Amino acid sequence: MQTYFAHGFIPTGTRGLLLRATVLKSTTNNDTYNYGSLDNIELALEYFDSPFNRNIATNGGFEQGSNLGLTNTSPGPDDRGQRYLYGGQGSTEAVMNQMICIPSLSPYIINQTLSYNFSGWLGGYGTEADSSMLMIMFVDANDNANYSAFKYLSGPNAAARNNISSLLLSSVTGRVPLGTVYVVLKVFSIQQVGPYVDGYADQISFVLSQEQ
Repeated sequence: MQTYFAHGFIPTGTRGLLLRATVLKSTTNNDTYNYGSLDNIELALEYFDSPFNRNIATNGGFEQGSNLGLTNTSPGPDDRGQRYLYGGQGSTEAVMNQMICIPSLSPYIINQTLSYNFSGWLGGYGTEADSSMLMIMFVDANDNANYSAFKYLSGPNAAARNNISSLLLSSVTGRVPLGTVYVVLKVFSIQQVGPYVDGYADQISFVLSQEQ
């Protein structure tokens, strides 16, 4: 069983919330029963004054995680905390997805006055060629991704890291495209050598701002 989550802003005027969970039976197997399953469905509400000018990515510092390879003295962000993201063992690529719903910000999107700053500290282990990458996707109400607005941030290779375990800052800015209802942030950790997927990431940040 895998864990999925999404977060966003409740539109102005909302008076109630409806949570719906659907369990689908396979159409390719001749099973008698529906073996789809789910558990621990949660809804958490948080009050804040404004969605602007603050990091709205959840757990961007990966403090709910584990460590391998980097230390508190390795080159990286000053506010790194105690943990970061790495791919681990068992596959040649690890991917993390986070969806941020922003339908309540549609007036700013329509007026093309909603800007974003997407950034993260990316790196790897020693002389190994494993690396990490960030990607941002903008999706409309029909679940169609705006491919022309995709942005990629490739992490440094071993030479760029001076062949030491470290993190370097990468960032991209832009304007949220028309029709966007939610944003998908992706972190890729890619293995080239060794037993672990040693592409590292930390302090992932997605900040929205209103243009004047």
